[in-house]
Amino acid sequence: MSFADRIARHRQRLGWTQQQLAAAVGVSTTCVWNWERGNTFPRQASVQRLAKRLGIDAAELVGDYSTPSERAWQEPIERPSERSDPQSIDEVLERAKDQISALLNLPRERIQLSVTVGA
Repeated sequence: MSFADRIARHRQRLGWTQQQLAAAVGVSTTCVWNWERGNTFPRQASVQRLAKRLGIDAAELVGDYSTPSERAWQEPIERPSERSDPQSIDEVLERAKDQISALLNLPRERIQLSVTVGA
């Protein structure tokens, strides 16, 4: 069962409309609509509030990570390999941009990363 299906199932179990759930979580009805269709994935803070309002544990709500954005929310950003040439660092930064974009539901173009290496 997908994250979207679990939201809808638990909302319906409570007899709530999407509008009622949105008000309880503090988001728009459009957010809930998109979550239940798998179009977007909520930020981590919203997942916590959502689970609390639905009366379940956040881990139960998130369950399996069946879509790329759900996996990105859970997976840590990869550490660079032993190689330290610029191409390797660029690859790591590009992967990090993809994960951050999915996690925050932001266009990739809005993500800017910088690296500072201390001595």
